[in-house]
Amino acid sequence: MFKLNLETKRLLSYTLNLFPVFTIAMMIYYLYTILTTPGVWEHANKDKDDKPIEESVIEKRTQKRGLLGSLIVAVVTNTMGILLHLGNLKEELYTVNIGFIFANFLGFIADKMIGTDEGLGIVKTQPSRLWDYIGESVTNASFIRFFVTVVLDMFISEPILDVMNYFIVKNDVIPYMNGISGLYGTYSRFVAKNYASLLQSVVAVITFLLYTNATRFKWAYPSKGVTPIPTVTITMITTVASLIYVAFGIDSNIRSSAGSTRLGYMFITYIIISLMGDNIDDKTQKTKYSKFAPVLYVFMILYSVAYPVYDAFIKRK
Repeated sequence: MFKLNLETKRLLSYTLNLFPVFTIAMMIYYLYTILTTPGVWEHANKDKDDKPIEESVIEKRTQKRGLLGSLIVAVVTNTMGILLHLGNLKEELYTVNIGFIFANFLGFIADKMIGTDEGLGIVKTQPSRLWDYIGESVTNASFIRFFVTVVLDMFISEPILDVMNYFIVKNDVIPYMNGISGLYGTYSRFVAKNYASLLQSVVAVITFLLYTNATRFKWAYPSKGVTPIPTVTITMITTVASLIYVAFGIDSNIRSSAGSTRLGYMFITYIIISLMGDNIDDKTQKTKYSKFAPVLYVFMILYSVAYPVYDAFIKRK
């Protein structure tokens, strides 16, 4: 039995140690495909002859640029995680404040700036209007739809992360990795210290390529010329995913958050979806709430950046 357990630890430790290599290799590959895609930085919905550009072309370029924005966000958040783990950061603060709130807020801004054709057009032709455009975006209906895509991803990703984390904890993989000596042991201890963010990054890459990118650029904020995914489709998928999210591991200690917390997320999401409506406008417009955008910026900086820094280096020193 001990022999089998030891072999399991070794296998899982090798797998974990490959995650950074896998993540970096994937990022380099997709960065190369993005930068070598013809027309990826075009934003017009008509060609030189004033003919509409094919929908598939618009979809491809917006999703490629969205992937680039997500790669940038992944580098920023993982760098923040490594730096904060030099202190004494609680894992839940990294997962929620940085990995869930800050990363997605930054991802939304990156999507709107360089992912959508509208945003890229403003960046290239009206840079002085960029600040107002971002303020309009974060107080617009597209931000609410983006929130739904984020929650949908959480409903699917968290059970996957719970299972992965369960096997790592159950088999004492982290203590085993911390006990490895030599140069490989130094690398292994680095991975062990940051394994939570690494797991989250790997799962995020996989889910992003499978469905997250598409739900954002074909539903939350589709560019002009792209046929949006029907809202009812997203609603049905989110409802089913939320039920799996709440019911998963209900009779075990696998899942990371309490049932009451998950029920709360589920019902809040249902309320938001019910109030959202079916109309999807491809143009970002100023609303009466746009003046509150700076308040949202301050909250994001204080809660998702300043508070984790305080917790890591001052509060728990």
